[in-house]
Amino acid sequence: MARMKLKGSDFLRDKTSIPTSRRNRNSSARLSERERERERMAMASSNMVQLHKPQQQQRGGSQIFCRKKEKDYRDNNNYPFKVIEITPPPKNLGIRCFPSNMQCGESVTIEGQIYMVSAVTHRYQLRKGKYEPSEKRLDVLSSGRYIVNLYLQNLLEQS
Repeated sequence: MARMKLKGSDFLRDKTSIPTSRRNRNSSARLSERERERERMAMASSNMVQLHKPQQQQRGGSQIFCRKKEKDYRDNNNYPFKVIEITPPPKNLGIRCFPSNMQCGESVTIEGQIYMVSAVTHRYQLRKGKYEPSEKRLDVLSSGRYIVNLYLQNLLEQS
């Protein structure tokens, strides 16, 4: 049996002394206050929350699902990269769009020529106290030069 001590006196009061109808009314009032608070919070952050009302009414009324908005990756999966062939002297191949998850060792075709990615660089600048992306750069080698470099690197490791 739960007991609570009242402030200002040593009188212990039994929780069951409150009539059941009043107790249920208070708990349902608290529950509806919680639901109202949840809905207010959901409306305040509406860019990240979707509010669903189920077709069948459940005990709680409406359900709230918090999740980020889904991004459409099919359309926006290509990002502009500044492409530079790094064989001496460096040659600028222009700005090209490639998937954002480019990695070293991948092959890329530019104007009919096949190049191998040797480095991916993301540069950021500090603006107004935040780092913002300023440049995405791909350093590439022609496929023939890339194979020669691999061969020479293996010879160096073996000796």
